[in-house]
Amino acid sequence: MFLKKPRRFKTILAFLIGLSVSLVLLAGGLYWYQWQQSAMREQISVETRLKVESDWMADHPVEVVYAFTADMKAGRVLNEQDLALMEIGSGTMPLDVVRTPEDAIGRVMRNDVKAGTLCMQSLIYQPGDYPDDARIQEYTAVRLPQRLEKGQTVDVRVMFPNGLDFVVLSKKNVLDLQRDETGIGNLVWLTVSEQELLRMSSAVVDAFLHPGTVLYAVTYVAPDVQGAAAVTYPANAYVQDLILSNPNIVASAVNALERENRKWFDAIPDPQPQQPMAIVPAPSTGAETVAAETRAGTAAKGTGTTSGAITTSGTITSDGAAAAIEPETTKSTGTAGGNRTTGTGEGL
Repeated sequence: MFLKKPRRFKTILAFLIGLSVSLVLLAGGLYWYQWQQSAMREQISVETRLKVESDWMADHPVEVVYAFTADMKAGRVLNEQDLALMEIGSGTMPLDVVRTPEDAIGRVMRNDVKAGTLCMQSLIYQPGDYPDDARIQEYTAVRLPQRLEKGQTVDVRVMFPNGLDFVVLSKKNVLDLQRDETGIGNLVWLTVSEQELLRMSSAVVDAFLHPGTVLYAVTYVAPDVQGAAAVTYPANAYVQDLILSNPNIVASAVNALERENRKWFDAIPDPQPQQPMAIVPAPSTGAETVAAETRAGTAAKGTGTTSGAITTSGTITSDGAAAAIEPETTKSTGTAGGNRTTGTGEGL
């Protein structure tokens, strides 16, 4: 009996050890399974998020643009520290947004803006783009090309009656234009400086003082690659003095040129309908007699009245040569068919 007790103890101890090992292995396996499941769920979640982001990016592409890093005041010259990168959806991005810093550095702020505002071309400008004396001026005395459109670039020229032609305004963008129902209404808006305004006024008065002078515009073919034409119009000192002494002279000159432009338009003939061509019969061939034109006249002399006729006749020979046509004069109281007779009257 004493010997059986240690054997049972050993059996129970072995069973407990095996059970403990089994429990440890089971716990380890369960932990590993849960860890694998968690890792798999996390991987699926990451893949799903990446796929959703990829699909969203494909449907909503983004671009890198620049925004202001701080509040900006009007008139501030931008530098590199004033701009920061920002991603924005292409579908919601303004068309004139700045995409490279070179397009903004050195430009001048046009308005006050807050930090984080996208940098756009409409908010900045180049120094010198807007001089202090720049103004939008309306002109009605300039003869415009028939096909001129808003946004095109023109030179304004003046042509005198003696053929001299000068450039008054060079490479001006047409801000807007308006025509009346006749298609010749000259109403155009241009941006001019103070000097250009005075030069244009001088040209208008010059055209008024010299009848037949024309102010007209010509369009550039490729203004983005063509340089500006040199201004060749010499401002008239007399005209400048006249403008200073009588400011109303410019308005009078404009009205006179408007009337001249209207006369020019009225002088354009209306297109005439095409007349049908007359059908000329073909000449006949062969031997034929050319009837001469017969003239009849009457004359009174003395107590009697005498009438006579001059008959001209000729023949075409068989070889095509025309025979000489000899007029025959008849003096008679009647009509003589080719013979000359003498009567009591004198034939004409």
